[in-house]
Amino acid sequence: MADCPTRWAISPLNPTELAFTVPLSSNWIPPLRCAGANLIGKGACIMSTEMNAHVLNLLETYRERERKIALLRYELEHPAHVSSQEMVEAMSLRRGDGSSLSGGHVSDKTLYIALNYQEKLEQVNLDVAREIAVQLVELEQQQKRLRYYVSLLDEQKRMVIQLAYFDRLPWEAIAEKLEVSLRTAHKIKNKALGRLTEMYLFTEDYI
Repeated sequence: MADCPTRWAISPLNPTELAFTVPLSSNWIPPLRCAGANLIGKGACIMSTEMNAHVLNLLETYRERERKIALLRYELEHPAHVSSQEMVEAMSLRRGDGSSLSGGHVSDKTLYIALNYQEKLEQVNLDVAREIAVQLVELEQQQKRLRYYVSLLDEQKRMVIQLAYFDRLPWEAIAEKLEVSLRTAHKIKNKALGRLTEMYLFTEDYI
């Protein structure tokens, strides 16, 4: 990719914003407008491009995260659990070679081992539950943030993002719903990606 230009000017749309300018002879095509007065120079354009790719990845993997959230919620609500009684019964009815013991007698040693093992098992289950909870919260925060930013888009851009990435409709169906051409639908999508990227860039320093 060609080097990002470093010529800047006050944005005509918003005097508080700086926007880079590209000479007409340049072959470099900016992926989006760099937002924010503190985003100056080549590094800012690279950051914007990287954020644009990050936002696109968030949208493309939206449904995959929804599936992971559903799985993690199930595991958190239905943890694997073996009761002390089940542990004792299992240990009292089996020898070391796997053969059955007669009478189902439970020795004090067997009981102690079972209870000790059960305590360790519960600690492991607790640690696993914590790991699941941490991952679940992280995924849910990502989804909540993305959905909220999408809700801030104007109606047409919001519909395109929802239909394309949340509902996974084909582009022909999206264009038909919006009553626009296929090319226009893609243009709206690109503008929506640009706006979402600006939102993520703006809040990046505060998160």
